[in-house]
Amino acid sequence: MGWSIQDLGAIGEFVGSIFVAVTLVYLVVQVRQNSQSIKSQSRYQVLEALAADLTASSNSEYFALRNRISGGDASSDDVVQWNLTLAVFLSHMEILFHELSDESLPEEFRSPLRVRIAALLRLPQGAQVWESSQQLFTQSFRDFVDGVAKDNVDEIVADGFLGSDKLVRSK
Repeated sequence: MGWSIQDLGAIGEFVGSIFVAVTLVYLVVQVRQNSQSIKSQSRYQVLEALAADLTASSNSEYFALRNRISGGDASSDDVVQWNLTLAVFLSHMEILFHELSDESLPEEFRSPLRVRIAALLRLPQGAQVWESSQQLFTQSFRDFVDGVAKDNVDEIVADGFLGSDKLVRSK
């Protein structure tokens, strides 16, 4: 059985097309894994930043500043520092919100996010900081915060901090 050059060429093209298809499938799998890795890194960075915020907010200096603001004993520098602290916290909440919207974080993070936003709106000057800086945030985040603000903020905070197991069970 003699093979002509054309026969060998056709076999070569067939084998080559199989290798190309296998390579494309491999590349698709690699791109998906890379995308998941990037999302995971992004999620980790968001959570790390939030943890840093929570660590800073548990700092005695933070509480002293908050108490000076609440008691009316704050200097103008204290007010500026407080407003910046709240604005940074809002920025981190927006990142968390977009991670939720992109489904990079599980949906069970939505209720704690609502509680944190509601708690911020109850802080001294929290609502004022939001009103004065909301143009810095995306429209979807502004809509989310405004929706939280329209709800009973005190009830959201009480349920979130005192009845957090109710929030988890209601899902």
